[in-house]
Amino acid sequence: GRASMDDLQRIDDALQNMARNPTDREAYAHADVEFHQAVYAASHNVLLRQFGAVVADFMYLTFSVQQDAMTQPDELSQDAESHAAVFRAIDRGNGEAASDAMLTVVLDGKNALAKALLGLRGANPPAR
Repeated sequence: GRASMDDLQRIDDALQNMARNPTDREAYAHADVEFHQAVYAASHNVLLRQFGAVVADFMYLTFSVQQDAMTQPDELSQDAESHAAVFRAIDRGNGEAASDAMLTVVLDGKNALAKALLGLRGANPPAR
């Protein structure tokens, strides 16, 4: 509800960069971080913006790990579409729908990260 036209443009630009880079994992991860940073900024909440700045490097690292474990060629395109649902809700000023869509993005990301970490653990079993 607080997003300005400039905020919406920044979110949309990040989203378009995600959509343009479904095969370039590094570019996609950078655009994904920018998307989340833009959403934090659009809240015009100082604490949320600061939180976003603190976790930006962690987000990039986790997004990279998740993407390295992806096996389906369209997984990043599907992820971009999930992010697009967040943008559409923010653009309509529908905070509840934006919250629901972002929860989907976050939970999908958490599940993908868990899957990636399990895959890494399976590839490198702990020494006994």
